[in-house]
Amino acid sequence: MSEIKSTLDLVMERTKNLSLSEAEKKEQRKTDLKKRLAGLVQKYQDQTIKPTELFKHLNELKNTFGHGVEKRMADEILGHIDVETDNDRCLALLTDYFGLNISTLKTVQAEFKQVLRAEKNDRIDILKSRLSDRYGISGTAVIPNIETDPDWQQERNAITERFRIQLEIEKKRLISR
Repeated sequence: MSEIKSTLDLVMERTKNLSLSEAEKKEQRKTDLKKRLAGLVQKYQDQTIKPTELFKHLNELKNTFGHGVEKRMADEILGHIDVETDNDRCLALLTDYFGLNISTLKTVQAEFKQVLRAEKNDRIDILKSRLSDRYGISGTAVIPNIETDPDWQQERNAITERFRIQLEIEKKRLISR
């Protein structure tokens, strides 16, 4: 009587003579490196690993994968930087590990926060004035819920997009040096 084979046994039997081409191996290594880097950067941002531990892992990856790894590492870190997030840990990593001058990235983020704060205050003043004129509601206790204002949401999105584009330009400029 014949034995019942598992799906894994059947797959292994049929694929025992197959092997990856050099291009497939190269692509698989590239994908593996990207996943490892993404995981390390995320752990670092989540503060589950310390900078010294991260540096150790990055050096191991550099030794394992060789040429071109540093650029991929920098690209991965830069990919985590956004105008709306806290970028201090990634920026510190770019400075400490890669020795990059990140002042332009900090400037873009500081300008974004400043412009956003000023526009938000202007919009709050407009909403307060509107409440006072239309409904006679005024005073220091009146605080409009700006986040539900469609005009503010549209303006905020436009400001954010403008600074994201500017940040991307600066990131490309930084990595091309």
